[in-house]
Amino acid sequence: MKEINEEKKALSLLLDSDFDGLKNNKIIDYSLELLLLSYRLSKISSMDTSSINQLRETLINKI
Repeated sequence: MKEINEEKKALSLLLDSDFDGLKNNKIIDYSLELLLLSYRLSKISSMDTSSINQLRETLINKI
C-alpha cells in the first residue's frame, strides 16, 4: 500500500510540473514524440506500404 502511494505521489509531481522541463530541452521534447510514435506503430499488426510512405512524407515535411 505504501508503494502505491509513493508511485501516485511521484506521478502527481510530474503532472503538477506540467512537464515544464520538456519545454526547456527541445531534443528531449522531440525525442518523446518519436518514441510515442514508435510505440504506437509497434502496436499495429499490419500496415500497408502506402500508409508507410504517407507517414514518411509527413515526417519529412515536419522536420
